[in-house]
Amino acid sequence: LLEFKKALLSLKDNFSLENLKKLNERFSWIDEKELSSFTEKDLDKMLHRPTRVCGMVKNEGKQGGGPFWERSEKTILQIVEKAEFSKNKEHLMKEGTHFNPVFIAVSKTDVFGKTLDLMKFRDASKYFVVEKTHRGRKIIYRELPGLWNGSMSDWNTLFVEVTQEIFTPVKQLTDLIGKGNRT
Repeated sequence: LLEFKKALLSLKDNFSLENLKKLNERFSWIDEKELSSFTEKDLDKMLHRPTRVCGMVKNEGKQGGGPFWERSEKTILQIVEKAEFSKNKEHLMKEGTHFNPVFIAVSKTDVFGKTLDLMKFRDASKYFVVEKTHRGRKIIYRELPGLWNGSMSDWNTLFVEVTQEIFTPVKQLTDLIGKGNRT
C-alpha cells in the first residue's frame, strides 16, 4: 500500500504513458484498455483518493465476494458479492479464479497524507436486497453498501494473492470443525 502510494506520487512528478504502463505492470490497477486514454487529470484524481489493498485467495469452491473489473464511467477494480449479480451472471462468480476473504489494508489519506472524508468515496446505489429467515418468517430487507463494495467506491484498489492456509472461513457452524479452525 505504501509502495503504491509512493509510486503514484513519483508518477506525478514524472508523468508519461510509458511510466504509467510500467507502474500498471507492477500493480495492475488500471484496465489495460484504458491506459492509452489515461491523462494527468486522471492521475490527479487518483492522488486524492483513499487506497485499499485486498488480499484474495484462490477460489476452491467457497462462496464469497470476488475481484472483478466493474464498468461504469471508468473500469475500476471492485469486490463484487454474489447478491450483486443478476441471475444470468451468477456463473461469473463461480468461474472467478479468486475470492475475497476480507483481508484488507486501507489508507484513509491521499498520497500527500491528507485525511479524506470517506463518505465522498461511497456509492449509495450499491445496496442489494437480501432474503433471510428470522424466527421462522421470511424477511426481505435492503442491505446498505458493504465495506468492500459500495462503501469503498472510487478508491484506488489493488488485489494481491494470499495463501489459502491463512484463510479459515466460518460461514456456518459446521465450518468450525474444518482443519484450519481446530486448535
